[in-house]
Amino acid sequence: MVFEQLPLELAMIVFDALDHTKILDMRLLSRGVANLTDGYIGEFSSKLDITGTGVDLTVEYTRGKTGKNRKRALIQRRRVLFVNLKNATVNGLGFWLKQLKKIVFAAMDSHLWANDLNTVIVALESVEVQHQVNMEIERTMWLGSSEFGVAMEHLKKSTLNLAIEATMIAKHSFETQRARNATLMPLSKMTNIHMNIPGGRMVSDRLVFEDGHNVNLFKISSCGETRPSLWNVGSMADLFSNCNNVRHVTLHDLTITIHIPLFSADWSLSRVENLSLTNCTLKLSNRTRRKGSNEKRGTLKQARCFASVLEAPGFNTIPIASATFIRDDQRSQLVLDKLNLQCGSKLTTAIVTRDAFKSSSVRHLTLDIGLNMNVLLGFTRLKNLQYLLITPPATRMNSQERQVIESNINRLFSDLDKNCPNFVQASIQGSQLQKSFTRSSIAQ
Repeated sequence: MVFEQLPLELAMIVFDALDHTKILDMRLLSRGVANLTDGYIGEFSSKLDITGTGVDLTVEYTRGKTGKNRKRALIQRRRVLFVNLKNATVNGLGFWLKQLKKIVFAAMDSHLWANDLNTVIVALESVEVQHQVNMEIERTMWLGSSEFGVAMEHLKKSTLNLAIEATMIAKHSFETQRARNATLMPLSKMTNIHMNIPGGRMVSDRLVFEDGHNVNLFKISSCGETRPSLWNVGSMADLFSNCNNVRHVTLHDLTITIHIPLFSADWSLSRVENLSLTNCTLKLSNRTRRKGSNEKRGTLKQARCFASVLEAPGFNTIPIASATFIRDDQRSQLVLDKLNLQCGSKLTTAIVTRDAFKSSSVRHLTLDIGLNMNVLLGFTRLKNLQYLLITPPATRMNSQERQVIESNINRLFSDLDKNCPNFVQASIQGSQLQKSFTRSSIAQ
């Protein structure tokens, strides 16, 4: 009697006496043995590493379903040839590929890598992989290169459910403006994107997401020069408009140009859950973003633009040390959650004294501003405010002036305690005056 003809109960006794490595080796003996082992083998996941010289297959195996009997062991890597991938439906490799959880490409900076990507895609499609597979491209990709375009085309055509993480940098030759008949650059199946734009360049409006795309992280940073790169809010809204959901957008060291919107413009970024700015500058333009339309002008508030809360009369450049905007699902737009302004007392005062700011949803506020009580008492209207940190500029004061200021600060703390139901802490951290407040107590 051959092994695969044994009653299942006897086969299980044999399997119980073997470690997982030998069980997995046994399934290579014949299709009949493979059918027996597959019902016993437990849970496992596989990973492919494409290194440029071949493919490494790694398997993480779990034997025992729950509790203390659940054990994990990492199978040694097995070398796989690309020809094996092409024949995955007949050589047994399909068994491993159907449990694939992650693919790692060392690079994607040549047509050879793009061809390898296509080989992997075809192999996974041939064995009908249905679940989501994470993919990571380790080396920085050249945005706008021919091999980048080929790789994106392979991904766009694929029926696989891939979630891709990649870092890319724009080539200097990459067109930043969408010229007539210019080729669009779809970011197909990319969910975690780190994009570096050379200083002084505009983020290209050739980039597009497919309808229904889900993005976990979209991060853009300036690189290469002291000048920041640029992006405008209208192009930002266009890029994300096709997405189903975008969890995090992170912008670092950028100049964000904000034109005057058309009356019907929607700059709400309603598909974005979280927008974070660090070391960015908002540059308000007096030009209208028309794109051929003769429609009348609107306002940032009408367009539901996140920056409307930071407008300041008489200022068209607003440096932002850091800011976080989160999606308000009821209003279907981004609202201010955290703000750190270190741009001087005059500009800060112009921003925070506007009614739009006083009615905002900000919870964390850090400001470089003077101790003008007419201004500071306006913060008591911020119903969601939880944390307030003020760093006033250095000023000389005599003992009487200091006493008046301290009295006013105590009044501010008291009013915050009364009017802001979620308030937690406030601090004044000046060179000559430090005071702090924690709910229901004032510490000198």
